[in-house]
Amino acid sequence: MVSEKMVAWGSRGCVIRDLAAYGEQRAAVVGAENVFNFTIGNPSVPAPSCVRQTIEHLLQTVPAEQLHAYTAAPGLASVRAKMAAYLEKTFGVGYRAEDVYMTSGASSALAMLAYALLSPGDEVLTLSPYFSEYKLYAEAAGGTLTAVPSNPEDFQIDLDAFSAAISEKTAVVLLNSPNNPSGVILSRRSITKLAELLEKKSAEYGHRIYIVADEPYRELAYDGEEVPFIPAIYKDTIYCYSFSKTLSLPGERIGFLAIHPELTDYARVRAAIYGAGRALGYINASTMFQLVAAECVGQTADISVYKQNRDLIHTALLDMGYTCVKPSGAFYLFLKTPEPDATAFCKKAMALDLLVVPGDEFGCPGYVRLAYCVPKTMLERSLPRFRRSLRSVLSCLFLLSGSYQSVNYLYLIICNQINRFRHDHPFCLFHNSPLQNLRGISLFHLHRFLQNDRAGIRSLIHKMHSSSGYFYASFQHTLMNFQSIIAGSAKRWDQRRMNVDDSIRISFYHDLRNHNQTSCQYHQIYTIGLNSRQKSLVKCLSRLILFW
Repeated sequence: MVSEKMVAWGSRGCVIRDLAAYGEQRAAVVGAENVFNFTIGNPSVPAPSCVRQTIEHLLQTVPAEQLHAYTAAPGLASVRAKMAAYLEKTFGVGYRAEDVYMTSGASSALAMLAYALLSPGDEVLTLSPYFSEYKLYAEAAGGTLTAVPSNPEDFQIDLDAFSAAISEKTAVVLLNSPNNPSGVILSRRSITKLAELLEKKSAEYGHRIYIVADEPYRELAYDGEEVPFIPAIYKDTIYCYSFSKTLSLPGERIGFLAIHPELTDYARVRAAIYGAGRALGYINASTMFQLVAAECVGQTADISVYKQNRDLIHTALLDMGYTCVKPSGAFYLFLKTPEPDATAFCKKAMALDLLVVPGDEFGCPGYVRLAYCVPKTMLERSLPRFRRSLRSVLSCLFLLSGSYQSVNYLYLIICNQINRFRHDHPFCLFHNSPLQNLRGISLFHLHRFLQNDRAGIRSLIHKMHSSSGYFYASFQHTLMNFQSIIAGSAKRWDQRRMNVDDSIRISFYHDLRNHNQTSCQYHQIYTIGLNSRQKSLVKCLSRLILFW
């Protein structure tokens, strides 16, 4: 019999790798230089010189039958001792050789720990966004994964939400810092508060809740940002590390896990890890690369390249009008999409041979991940594609009906929430009416276009939840400023044939008492007052039709 669970997982595949494979196929058709593939976090800088030097030295001095032989399952004793010594020297935790288990990268360590720490029905808590394979590791071991949304402003831990999510079935909290996909580093304050919470909950439920700290990007931190060492804050932590990113060796599959020497129920946990390794068929990590890692631990590839790429892409995307939290580490940027459906946005980008991963894959809809570990030249050449992708969504239209000869307001239809609107964004202006009486511009905030068949207005307002926040707009050089906010109707305006005059009347004269900020859904309308100089600007703009 075939495992239906494995069939389902295998049939689903991995979105990230599927997109990467598509990029390779497209490159064969249109040329690699015309495909902008930001899907896989494949290090783009060479390994430090110590890697090559160590490999060459080993090949020349160590007999082949030793260099390529089996080791004990947890690794060579000398290598484990070096890893423990490095951890103690660097972070002040007294690790011993017996606390370290060499693995085929951090992924193997995580899979082993899922089998070692989870019984059927147990729960793993993690923060969203999270690395997509976490769910698979937990479910393969008979457990479940629950993602607790982080604070959207900074992707730090929402302690209230985390506290509410912890239950008697919670066995493990899985933390990833610097985070894949957001690049955010969890602050010392967040981790300390979480540790206090876990101490309290462990006492309440009568069993320890372990932290698994997944830190393959630890050394990839920028601007002097501290990456707190979680085992030094919470002793019931098992630390997972990989050399894939720091030494640019993802294909060699070498990493380790380290059990805190004061971990509660240490002996049983250690035995369970050894048993999980056997059950999963993990014989031993690469012998040669255990030795390479031992000689090169503490060294890194040239991460300044990633920092330059981060600064370039982050600044450029913000200037275009995108929104994202600035990553402090790793080599990923988690971009808020200009439309709620991230998959739809990714499809629009794919049509331009711009490949990014939808945030749904990371438990966080409405975002996309892009891996900026690519050549700087490619990054620079990709910027027009990002601009065109935004423009394919952010379609802004001034539409004036020919029946209105005395125009008091221009109606700007915006398809989604963005945090800025600059005059370098695309827009179209259509009018056949004099603008002498223009008093202001109203901005309609909506989440998707609704079709309308009348000439005066093409897109109508779609309802949105009040918690979505306000839309802030400005022209460069501060040519326009907001004066007031008007809330529109809470009813859904989805009629196929809506009179323009009705839309204006309803928008501006709806009873404001319906503006309830707690339970209803709203249209949000923003009015900009204009002085004479600004009116002149609008008049000039209204005589232009810009297509892109």
